[in-house]
Amino acid sequence: MKRAALAVLLVVALIVVVGCGGSEGYEEMPTPRLLVEGAEDDYRLEPEVAEPLGHDGLPFLSELSIPIDRAMGYFAAMEAIFDEDGGALWGAHLGVPFMFIDFDTNHAVANRPIRSDDFFGHDGVYIGRVADDLRFRMFGSVATIDGRRWATMRWDQAEAAESEEEILQRMIGEVFYMRQPELLGAEGGPMQNPYMNELFARVSVQMEINALMEALESGGGDAMLDAIRDALSIREERRNRMPGSARVENLGEVGIGTRRYTGLALVLGEKDLMIERLEWFIEANVSGGRTNLDLASAQIIGVLYALLLDEVGADWKEGLRLGGGGSTDLGAVLKTAAGIVVLPSFGSIDLERYRYTRITEIENVWLENNARIVQEAYETFSGVPVLMVRVAGNRNISGDFEVVSVPELQRGRGWEAAVAYGSFEYYGSFGRIVFNHGHLWLGFADDRISAVNMETFGNVIVGDNWVMELNEGYVIEEREGNFRVVGP
Repeated sequence: MKRAALAVLLVVALIVVVGCGGSEGYEEMPTPRLLVEGAEDDYRLEPEVAEPLGHDGLPFLSELSIPIDRAMGYFAAMEAIFDEDGGALWGAHLGVPFMFIDFDTNHAVANRPIRSDDFFGHDGVYIGRVADDLRFRMFGSVATIDGRRWATMRWDQAEAAESEEEILQRMIGEVFYMRQPELLGAEGGPMQNPYMNELFARVSVQMEINALMEALESGGGDAMLDAIRDALSIREERRNRMPGSARVENLGEVGIGTRRYTGLALVLGEKDLMIERLEWFIEANVSGGRTNLDLASAQIIGVLYALLLDEVGADWKEGLRLGGGGSTDLGAVLKTAAGIVVLPSFGSIDLERYRYTRITEIENVWLENNARIVQEAYETFSGVPVLMVRVAGNRNISGDFEVVSVPELQRGRGWEAAVAYGSFEYYGSFGRIVFNHGHLWLGFADDRISAVNMETFGNVIVGDNWVMELNEGYVIEEREGNFRVVGP
């Protein structure tokens, strides 16, 4: 199917124009275990025809919170893209069990059969309800339901988007995330770059991005090779100054980089369109001082190396590895594929070609502001009682917030504490907390909020800059001078 035909399919199938969300964090998925006995690995099978809605399903169809025509249109468009690719991009057809979920209602629309009395067949898809605690048992966006792994996307992400193109990119990215353990050998472990609050790291990743973009837009030849050499020299200098950064950078570039690359390559296809989308993403998520620069830069650098490897005709996907003994260094692969033997010294590069002075000015301002936020976070939690909330599966935060590392607050295992700051909502099986310019200390097993001036009014608890509403069955207990949310 050509791109024009895909566009017609979307126009016909989708009633309302919607689009994408922003960048996300990354955590490797564990190597998949065998499914439960008797369950099929359905992503290698064609979708089954859904049985018609029975009497029990008809009332549910009328109250479904996900517009079914739109969901069906997205499924059809995604499957058409995978069929057109035919496994060419990654050596495997990428079609998998996929569902949209509205976690406000727990309603879901799926593209494959679900062995559950809570789901009903309708026009080739399945509609129903997921378990109330599913969001807390998921690994990232991957859910296990009835022994089968599902790629998922929250419906509110579709509602907040601005184009069908971006929704499809995100859907395909979620599918590839689910398939990474199989295709790339991913193993468990979170990504955190402790260097990305240092000036040179922040400046150099942006210069590397600028050099790679220049190479991609150069038209090839010596101009492309010159820009690639500069990018690799900047990369080498950063990694020499910051031992250990290469491992975590490679992890992010392969993990979230290939995820974004797959969505761009399959939905857009044309190089010029992909470059245009990358320029938008860089402006929105990398340039101008960004808190989550480690995640955004890893994502975009991974895509740029992938596209340049395609440009030089490298068979780079063969042997690509994620996690385990070490993720593939895409920069090293490009260096070999492009026939580059010697890199220019960092001191010989014309740094202004990659906007060194302007980037440095912006990042100095960011670092000053970040230091203020970090100090406020430290003062919020230093020597005060805290209220602890057990992390159950996925951590759910939405709203306007930043996450900063606070060196003085250790959260164990030698990792600096991460504190979310801003006006946002934090929710889970316990209930929800609404913060108004408040702080949430993100831990491994327990998250914490300051219990200074905390007051209880039934199931509503009020503190400085936050209000908690507990669900039925949950209470606050005092333990050794601190407090904990305790529930069933």
